[in-house]
Amino acid sequence: MAQKNLFKSAREKVAQAGEQLSNVAAEAKDKASQTGELLGNKASEALDKAAQAGEYLGDKAEEAKDKAVQTGEHLSDKALEAKRDYDLRRFRPIIKEQLPSAVKVMPEMIRIVDWDKRTEEDVCKDAVAFNDGSKELRFISILTKNVGLIDATFYPFAQEGIYYRDPCNTSSYINLNNYFDYLKKARVHELNQIAQDLGAIHVKISLKAERKLHSQSKSIISGAIGKSQKIESSHSSSSMQFESIEVASDKKYKGHEAHEPKLNYFRNEPDVKNIVKRRLDKNNPIYSDVETFKYINSSGIKSNDVAKIESVLKKLKISLNKSISNEVENEEKIYFEYQIEYPKE
Repeated sequence: MAQKNLFKSAREKVAQAGEQLSNVAAEAKDKASQTGELLGNKASEALDKAAQAGEYLGDKAEEAKDKAVQTGEHLSDKALEAKRDYDLRRFRPIIKEQLPSAVKVMPEMIRIVDWDKRTEEDVCKDAVAFNDGSKELRFISILTKNVGLIDATFYPFAQEGIYYRDPCNTSSYINLNNYFDYLKKARVHELNQIAQDLGAIHVKISLKAERKLHSQSKSIISGAIGKSQKIESSHSSSSMQFESIEVASDKKYKGHEAHEPKLNYFRNEPDVKNIVKRRLDKNNPIYSDVETFKYINSSGIKSNDVAKIESVLKKLKISLNKSISNEVENEEKIYFEYQIEYPKE
């Protein structure tokens, strides 16, 4: 009996111990569950924060990208604008609307071209002409098809070539290949017209070249310096003479009462103005007159113009049928001899 009670007591203790272990396990399980739930919540919270941070960084990155694109576009626009300004300064195009102001003061020289490579540039697509040259010699290059847009005449006619301004007409241009011959004929014509207006019956216009003549003379002087001593001295002198080159015109008229002529090429020539003044003086009638004056004075191109013109021609690779420097050098040696006869009253 006692043994049975002992076994019964042992089983009860074992059962109690098992129940305690079960309770401990259940409690541990509950704690583990609570811990896992807490960790899960923490992890979820961390993920949420990470997601929010990612979204924020993404927005900032997108914003930075947009700003970078805008900055790039701005810089690109600035670069294009800078290039356009550079090209405008480099090619110097003149569009139709700008042409009147560009030729408000007519340039000394105009170049006519059938085609200009600059028209292929973006900034020159609408160009009708171009500003060229330098402050020493400004000129414009104009396309042949646009010559009618400017108020100017071209001798012998408007074609591809380079033209220099008539010294008496700012809107008249003469091809440099014809320049010196044209002005010679124009001035001879004007001298004839002046004589005719003054009522001449005969006028002769000659071209003469100056020539210096040198002479040397010796003289012997005897004096009291010594019984047979003589002093020999030499003296040299020079004088200016003219030799005829050609008779440019020799004409006769019927003659009439004088009236004041209009002076163009010779408006600044004192000798021609004196001829006119003497003829128009009714208190002192004259029946003939003659003056000699320098040919170059009424020319359009002077010696100080030669270098700048030839520099432009060299740069443009333009060759003329006559050397400008040679022509001007020759003109500086030539004189007009102007002889007029009037009817006797």
